[in-house]
Amino acid sequence: MKMFIRLSIVQIALFISAIPTYSQNINSVTKDDVLEIPLTNNYPTVDGKDTDTCWQKVKWQPIDQIWMPYGSELSPEDFSGKYKIVWSEEKNVLCFLVKTIDDVFVDGYKYDSNPAIGDFYYNYDLLEVFVDEDRSGGPHIFDNEKTNAENAFAYHINVCSPKDGESTNKFVACDLAGKDWGDHIIANYANHFKDFIMRKEGNEYTWEFSIGVYNDSYDANEPSKSRVKLTAGKEMGISLAYCDNDDADENPKMRDNFIGSVYANDKSWNDHWQNASGFRKAVLIK
Repeated sequence: MKMFIRLSIVQIALFISAIPTYSQNINSVTKDDVLEIPLTNNYPTVDGKDTDTCWQKVKWQPIDQIWMPYGSELSPEDFSGKYKIVWSEEKNVLCFLVKTIDDVFVDGYKYDSNPAIGDFYYNYDLLEVFVDEDRSGGPHIFDNEKTNAENAFAYHINVCSPKDGESTNKFVACDLAGKDWGDHIIANYANHFKDFIMRKEGNEYTWEFSIGVYNDSYDANEPSKSRVKLTAGKEMGISLAYCDNDDADENPKMRDNFIGSVYANDKSWNDHWQNASGFRKAVLIK
């Protein structure tokens, strides 16, 4: 009888552990876990179909850390995410392939550089890409005596979902710019993206795009002057995240979940948009 009870408890424990949920407690990737980004000599056809040779040789990386609500769990039917990155010496870009599953995709964000009109873009379903060109870390919100907005970029990629089985190349890539909260704009850095497409198949969305890399001398009027030449051995800070809204009918919109690709503790779960110190270490390799 005792053995039967003990076995039942074990079976129950195994059953519970098999339930497909995840949270920030998984701690699958930390900021110091090196992400090796391989060189590709076969630039992908950016069509959202992930059939290119370059993608077949690269391991998927998870987007599975629940940053918000901190301490919560999330089923993969609600959201799942993973990504791959390669770099092209010929095109001088980072190439991204991202797959997300989202049971309710809330779109309809309308961009305006005026924060009074175009703010709260993070309350819609969107993909975020964080890039710190030299892995220097630190603040990257505004340009003033103490901080540099272009120390890193936090691209909030807003897309209106295409119909099932179709794709779109229309998007905005929002981030803050300006001097301070009293004098700032919402910048659209879509021109940093050399190719972009998002394809929908049921609840699965495939994001395929390439990004040029810019250093902290960036000037929006002359962006080409700060464009960095990518070379093997270069270290950067790179993370991805997803803003998840589960209610398409609510007004105003409100983000329900925030899922990242790297572990964050309970004091830094929402730091990526303003501080690059928590980005994952990435190295370009040949």
